[in-house]
Amino acid sequence: MIVKNGASTLGRCLESVRSVVDEIVIVDTGSTDASVSIGRQFGARVVEVPWADDFSKARNAALREGHCDWVLFLDADEMLDKESAKTIAPLLTQSDVMGYDVRIWNYVLALTDRVLSRPATLNPHLLSAARMFPGYVEHVNVRLFLRHCDIVFEGRVHEGVADRMKRLGLRVLPAQFVVHHLGIAEEKAEERSRKMEYYRQLGRRKLSDSPNDARAYYELGLGELEHFHDPRAALPYFIRAIELKPHSSVLWTCLGCCLVRLGRFCEAVEALGVAEKCGARDVSYLEALGDAQYHLEKFGEAEKNYEAAKVAGSRSSVLECKLGVCEVRLGNARTGLGRICEAIGRAPAFGELYDIGIAAALFAQDERLAAEIAERRLGIGVPSAESFLLTAGIHAKLGKWQRSAEIIQAGSERFPGDASLHSALAEVNEKLRAVS
Repeated sequence: MIVKNGASTLGRCLESVRSVVDEIVIVDTGSTDASVSIGRQFGARVVEVPWADDFSKARNAALREGHCDWVLFLDADEMLDKESAKTIAPLLTQSDVMGYDVRIWNYVLALTDRVLSRPATLNPHLLSAARMFPGYVEHVNVRLFLRHCDIVFEGRVHEGVADRMKRLGLRVLPAQFVVHHLGIAEEKAEERSRKMEYYRQLGRRKLSDSPNDARAYYELGLGELEHFHDPRAALPYFIRAIELKPHSSVLWTCLGCCLVRLGRFCEAVEALGVAEKCGARDVSYLEALGDAQYHLEKFGEAEKNYEAAKVAGSRSSVLECKLGVCEVRLGNARTGLGRICEAIGRAPAFGELYDIGIAAALFAQDERLAAEIAERRLGIGVPSAESFLLTAGIHAKLGKWQRSAEIIQAGSERFPGDASLHSALAEVNEKLRAVS
């Protein structure tokens, strides 16, 4: 392990491996909390190493301190599944196997959340510490490997041994045990944002270290797309990654998602077509294709792909809303609006659901429902000036001029410098005078 200020979670992590491992090695990179003493309480050999803006250097320092034949690596905000003791030991007797791909469950706060562009799955509640989280996003990575002089960590950030083992032709098989990662769900939003900005900086330095590394371009592009919500910044990273690795279904899918968010829907369909030829049939691909087709007004095709994404495992309330608006556009307004209202009820704190619901209600010419959803939207997160204008406009369409004026007034107080709100307020007040 490498640890820095992990005292809040380190104890439970070490407890989860206590009966499985023969030794615990912790490289501490500058903790100012109780991490070092907690590690030593569990019998760990703690080595203090200065932080050098390089996760691989710290991992490899820990690797050099170990003596066992096999290595399992974890982070302080992770826990080993309690059934793993029964499943790990037989893996270590497999001849010619140098490592194992381990399933990692990244717990999230909502089924609408994604990690590395992957959708969330319902939490089966195997771990008591994760019972409060509705779902997780799974990815696999080599976390268990045979100690060997050629197997070392690579990458300044998002470090690992998997790529090196693949280049060396070393045999890696899937393992059935699970590592539970609770950090994404537990850390505060401010802490997460600081971490992602730091990872972005390290990612750029990683790219300078390895300018022809397709994975480095992919990681930077994904960060820009999913965390910083900047598809324009993400696009060149995905394009360059594809130049270096042209047959990757994941990269072509990411490019398609990026083009959808940029409003370049025909190009998105073309990119996703290449992704399919490369083998893509996962949820991210299907939902992105559905999005592109919806915006091209191919509602039947979009509906089929959204349904296929559900079959592929998506439990996203956003996907349910997208299906609902497709049903509205295909003439089945009652079913579609009902589906959307149910989805909002399941995830009432997620603003995007309301946005889709407002649009669907307006398409269905149900201004009363649109006004109701829009009013609720103003209480979710930090509403924009456009949200106030839209909500007021719907009320104006219903002839509710007084309520329209109240909403615009509230928006003007929140956004005192917004000229559109001030102009709209003057128009609504003039209308109120005319009808009074």
